[in-house]
Parts: sequence; C-alpha cells; structure tokens
Amino acid sequence: PSAEDEARAQRLYADALGAFWLEDWERAIRSFRQVLETRSGYRDAAARLAEAERQARLSALYAEAQAARQTEDWPRAERALNDLAAQQPDYRDAPALLAETRRRGQLASLYAEARQLREAEQWQAVLNVLARIHTLAPDYPDTQGLEGAAREALARREREEQLDGLYTRAQLALGEGRLAEVLGPEYVPRDRFARLLAFRGTWDAAFTRYHPEGRAICESFALG
Repeated sequence: PSAEDEARAQRLYADALGAFWLEDWERAIRSFRQVLETRSGYRDAAARLAEAERQARLSALYAEAQAARQTEDWPRAERALNDLAAQQPDYRDAPALLAETRRRGQLASLYAEARQLREAEQWQAVLNVLARIHTLAPDYPDTQGLEGAAREALARREREEQLDGLYTRAQLALGEGRLAEVLGPEYVPRDRFARLLAFRGTWDAAFTRYHPEGRAICESFALG
C-alpha cells in the first residue's frame, strides 16, 4: 500500500475507533468499512466492524423494546427483549426490563379479562381477578372502575334475592297466620283471621287447586 493509503486508513481507523467507544454504531460501521476499502485487513478493523454491527442490532432491539414499553405494547416489548436476551443476556438493564415487562404484561392481560367478565356480568369473577391483580401490584389502577361496578351489582343482586325471599316467606306465612313474623306487628289482626279460618298454604295454590281460573272465578263472585 502507498503511504497515502496508509495515512488515510490510519485516519479512518481513528475516527471509527472513536465512534466505537462512543457507541455511535452507524458511524463506526461506516468508518470501519471505509478502512477496509482503503486497506483490506488493516489491523483489527474487520473484527471491530463485526462487533459494531452486532452492537447496532442489539441497540435497535433495545430501542424497539423501550418504544413498545412507552406505548404499553407489552407483547411487542417482550418479543424484542427476548430477542435481545438470546443474543446477549446481560445487555445493559435488559434482564430487569424483561422481568418488569412480563409482569406488566401479565397485569394488563388480567385486567383485560376483568373487563371481559364485566361485559358478561360475571361480577364475582371480576372481583376475584382484581384481587389477583392487587396481590401482584397493590397500586395497579382500576381505570374503568370495575371494582365499584362489580360491588354495586352484587349488592343489587343481594337486595333482589332478599326481596324475593321475603315475598316467598310472606306468601307462605299469609295463610298460616304468621304474616306478622315477616312483615311486622301491624299484621297481627290478619294473622288472627287466617288462623280462625285455619287456612294453610298460599292463596295462589288454593285457587289453582279449586280451578285453573280459580282466582278469576272467586273475584268475579265477590264482585257480584
């Protein structure tokens, strides 16, 4: 090689080496390639070029993972970090990022399941999923108010069941002279009357046993 080529290769190598240690991988790759074009086999330029290209790929994966994390695209972030770990397991803080990304992805998936259960009105299941989330991350935000909606719906269902039960008990107690036990002391006179008649069971059942249209027949008779 000529002295001019040697000097050019030396300058390019110095520029490439500086870019290498500054982690400016694009410039390092470009400069090492120019070194090798000027002088094939110059010092360790080929090895440095290969390492700069590898580091550029790792840096791109890291940047992709960070961008995906910013938009909470956890599956994409996990894929990038898995690829990064496969090539260099100890790259920067990638191991910690991968663990945190997996945790955040799991939480997001659980919350999506809770939303789906809300649409199906599976309220207790919603609360169970949220309890699991809070075990993993006590401060995880319930952005759509799922817990409040579930508790309100369950309380409403419980009230309805209580009213249904009260109605059934009242129906049974009506003919047995025990209505006051269900609805209060103001029904004592009605209980006395029912016991005087010694009626047992419910009026609806009694009417039906008399005739399928028993209630209508008796009401018509009472109205004349």
